[in-house]
Amino acid sequence: MKDGGAKAKRSARLNDCLNYLHSNRAFIVNYGDGFRHGDPVAAGFVESAVNRVVAKRFGKRQQMSLADQNAHCLL
Repeated sequence: MKDGGAKAKRSARLNDCLNYLHSNRAFIVNYGDGFRHGDPVAAGFVESAVNRVVAKRFGKRQQMSLADQNAHCLL
């Protein structure tokens, strides 16, 4: 039953993802609704913020860094 552990791990990750989405639903932008109402859809500010954080943590080799397995949480 090697696969049982993998299934449990996937299930736990999915559960974590669903909990995150549920907890943060008030902050998740509904781009589809905005688009349907003629609002401009732009994510440049988000891309800029992500680029700054990634550059600070990884590109410039700051003292504080993230472990490889935890970097996906930041992204």
